[in-house]
Amino acid sequence: GWGWRAGIAYEIPDIALRASLVYNSKVKLDNISGTLDLTNVGLGTIPIYGSTQYMPDVVELKLQSGVAPGWLAFGSIKWVNWSVLQSVPICPVGVPAALCFTNSPAEVTSLDLMYRDGWTVSGGIGHKFNDQWSAAGQLSWDRGTSHGYGAQTDTWTLGGGVAYTPKPNIEVRLAGAIGVMTSGHSGILIGENGKVVGADASYDFGNDLVTAISGGVKIKF
Repeated sequence: GWGWRAGIAYEIPDIALRASLVYNSKVKLDNISGTLDLTNVGLGTIPIYGSTQYMPDVVELKLQSGVAPGWLAFGSIKWVNWSVLQSVPICPVGVPAALCFTNSPAEVTSLDLMYRDGWTVSGGIGHKFNDQWSAAGQLSWDRGTSHGYGAQTDTWTLGGGVAYTPKPNIEVRLAGAIGVMTSGHSGILIGENGKVVGADASYDFGNDLVTAISGGVKIKF
């Protein structure tokens, strides 16, 4: 599919102030197709297709500013329209698209996502100790897209990194993060058009640890 992006930014270099607002459009998902194996009920394998769906549009605001000599504060807020993906009806090839909708008689199965909108909020602070050393830390919250069905729960992440510049054209970076994917429950949820999902199984799950480490060297010629 195809999409587009538009944004606006403002900057005051003297105080390291920079603000940007960017919008990413929806992207249409074409040709959702495949086959459905119904040999266990004597119907063989039939070609199927899914109704037209979209990847979500996104709005992100970023802001940074110097707060004291050598100190920089920064943060961002991002909204992702994941709620456009609910239950994707799957119908046999040959059924008109106008008749392929959630809970329609033509629906033979469905891809049940039942997402809610996603929000990501982060903030942090950086400090330049001298011409060679600088460091930054950041706390992020990513709201899960699941709300009673599925396992996409909230994630909290604490990250940090250091940069070492021994020469103007050489930079060495090392960063890491640690966080938690929060616990939750998946069960019955009623969505659009009275669609009931989660009736086949329900489950609880606990917290999970998230860790990451990265490093790199940049050399300018």
